[in-house]
Amino acid sequence: MTTSSSFCKSVNVRLATLHVMRSVVGSRVACARVAARSSSSRPALVSMRVKAMSTSTESAEDEAWIGHALVELEDMEWKETYTQLREYYDREQHSSLPEEAGNELSTWVRAQRHARHEGKLGDLQFKLLNVMDFDWESGAAEWMDNYLKVKSACEGKEVCSVSRKEDPVLGSWLSDQRLAHRHHRLSKLRTRLLEDINVISAK
Repeated sequence: MTTSSSFCKSVNVRLATLHVMRSVVGSRVACARVAARSSSSRPALVSMRVKAMSTSTESAEDEAWIGHALVELEDMEWKETYTQLREYYDREQHSSLPEEAGNELSTWVRAQRHARHEGKLGDLQFKLLNVMDFDWESGAAEWMDNYLKVKSACEGKEVCSVSRKEDPVLGSWLSDQRLAHRHHRLSKLRTRLLEDINVISAK
């Protein structure tokens, strides 16, 4: 009885601590937002602080959710490979691996995409992969490779553009992306990535 009571007290203390931490973070973000509305001397700086604090809070919540979701999954092999992809994503900032023969992680990524298209991928697994901006479209690796080349070529430019004369392959690829955007054929992920490097304008 004593052991049970002690365990309950311990759980309650942990829950109370988490509640206080969340309240403190929420209060800080709220105060920063109020300051952003009322401040006239440093609005840009205050806005950046609000964004940074909000992003930090969201990242912590994402990490907590990922940990909880992985505990729920029973497929140990899937979880281990997912962790490897997570490490790749943290390092490269994308999860579209080059399609290389003999690369087990690349093969696994293609298998997840195929399973999703076949309706065989679990909802929880789908959500976990989306945390890493997983590209579910075919040709994802080739698309990301071209995107990174364009991003490098446009570094420092206000408007990102590569002509066919400069580079026939990338120039044609950029034209195809803009055309797909005009006809609403680009996924939200690809649209956001192209907006980030000013290939297309955000509405």
